[in-house]
Amino acid sequence: MPAYLWGYQLMGDNHAVRLGERLGYPLEGRFPRRIGLARSGAHVLHLLQEVVSAAEVPERTIIIIGTDDLRNGTSIRRMKAAFYSLIRELLRRGCRDVVVVEVFPAPRLTETIASRMRLKSYNRWLRGWERESIRVIGTGGLFDHENYESLINGRRDHIHLNDRGYQQLLKILENKIFKIYVVCILPLPLVCLYLYIRDDSRNICI
Repeated sequence: MPAYLWGYQLMGDNHAVRLGERLGYPLEGRFPRRIGLARSGAHVLHLLQEVVSAAEVPERTIIIIGTDDLRNGTSIRRMKAAFYSLIRELLRRGCRDVVVVEVFPAPRLTETIASRMRLKSYNRWLRGWERESIRVIGTGGLFDHENYESLINGRRDHIHLNDRGYQQLLKILENKIFKIYVVCILPLPLVCLYLYIRDDSRNICI
C-alpha cells in the first residue's frame, strides 16, 4: 500500500520509506524496505524504472530522491537525465501535481568541499524545475547536524533524519504545500477557517 501525506503519494528512497513508516504505513518488504514507490537504497534511475513499470501513477506525488546517488558517486549528468525522464513519465501518465524535495544536506553529503559542491549543484538544478505543476521544496532548514541520526545499528550514520529532523521536514512540507495548493484552491471562507483553527487567531480574516 502506498504512503500518502495530505493526499500526495510518497515516492523515492529510504527517506520516503522512513517518513511513510512514521505516518503509520506498513512496510511491504524488508530486503529492500519498501512502501509503494518508495524503496530503500533507490537511485533516481531506479525510481524512473519503478514508475515506468507501475500499473498507474498518482495524480499528486512528493518525490524524495537523490541521497544514494550522491553517496555512491553517480554523476550529476546521469542524475539529471534520469530525473528529466522521471518527470516526463509522470506528467505523460497524468500526474498533475509534483512536489520535489531537494536532497537533504546531511552531514555525510557535506563532509568535503567536493561533496558540498555536488550537493549544491544538483539542488540548484532542481530549483530550475519550479513551475505551475511542479514545486520544489528547499531543505536548507535541515542543515543542522542535530536533525540526523548519529548511529544506526551501531554504525555511523549522519545520513538519515531523526525524529527532530522529520518534524522539521513535515513543517517545511506543510508550509509549502499549504501555501501553494490550499490557499490557491480552497474558497476564501475555508482558508480563513483553516487558519483560524490552526493559529487560533480571531483576526485572521479581517
